[in-house]
Amino acid sequence: MTQDMPPMPAPLDPTRVFVDTGPPEWVPMVTVICLLIIVLGIVLFPLARAWARRLERGSISDDLLDEVAQVRERVAELEGQGQRMGELEDRVDFTERLLTEARDAARLPREGGL
Repeated sequence: MTQDMPPMPAPLDPTRVFVDTGPPEWVPMVTVICLLIIVLGIVLFPLARAWARRLERGSISDDLLDEVAQVRERVAELEGQGQRMGELEDRVDFTERLLTEARDAARLPREGGL
């Protein structure tokens, strides 16, 4: 019985140069496209945001700006009234304390008699 041995591979030829040892042909093209997208995104994104802001500012009407200014003035006025309200509360508390002290003093018996 003889065993069938697999055939021996051909010996390597040292003069043969392997040409197809680099990456596939599509890799450099995909790399360039990816880099181009990244660079364009970095450059164009701030420009797009600035353009959008400019468009947004242009769409605000003068009536709306006047109304916002009036609302701001009203808020400032109300904040001042809040401070005045606090001062008035302090004055009312002081007056209540004075009236309470006067009432308590009138109830106490006086010296020397009833």
